[in-house]
Amino acid sequence: MNSFISIPYHPVHADHINLRQHEAELLDPEKLEFLADMGAAITVLKKTDEARPIIMAFMGYQTVWDGVIDVFVIPSENIYTLALADKIAYIRYIRQLLKNMSETIKPLHRMHTYSLANDETDKWMKALGFTCEGTLSKFTTNRLDYRLWSRMVDNG
Repeated sequence: MNSFISIPYHPVHADHINLRQHEAELLDPEKLEFLADMGAAITVLKKTDEARPIIMAFMGYQTVWDGVIDVFVIPSENIYTLALADKIAYIRYIRQLLKNMSETIKPLHRMHTYSLANDETDKWMKALGFTCEGTLSKFTTNRLDYRLWSRMVDNG
């Protein structure tokens, strides 16, 4: 049984996610709401024994131009404390969501994304099937270095 599910993003979800500081500073709930209205933003949840599941991430994309999308996965701090089996299940679930995107968005030949430049995040990005294309120095408003990652697909 999969312990992760996804639902359409709703602005109230932003009030119930534990983000790392740099991601909280960069999160734009209005932009997520705009993407959600187009069907391009979801909330990833982990089912629990409690009444309410735990928000694990916001995920979605925006089209750069035909064939290229900018993918985002904004993880909660909770993913870093998951047991190994749950981390593996989470990675598999996100990879499946990425595969679903690559099969339904047409035409599509490139997915790319950005992440904080550090070893821990690099491991996550590689596990999700992305290849690092380089470091973007002082990329954010608070001048943190980020990495550019890509995944090539070919669905016409």
